[in-house]
Amino acid sequence: MRKIDYREYVTFEHRHRVKIPYVRDLNIKVNDVLYWLSKGKSFTQIVNRFPELTITDLEACLAYAEDHYQQQ
Repeated sequence: MRKIDYREYVTFEHRHRVKIPYVRDLNIKVNDVLYWLSKGKSFTQIVNRFPELTITDLEACLAYAEDHYQQQ
């Protein structure tokens, strides 16, 4: 899998002093995508269920998680 710059695909909404990452400007949280992947859903299954998402969006979610969780 290629490493992409997630900053082009992940946007943030501020709620109660917390930044919540979303996929682009869609109403889909990055954490939801990561949860689906952790439960064994494939990229194809997720994109079929949410056609507004792309494979690149999902790769960006993984890149965000890799970068975000390495810092903690």
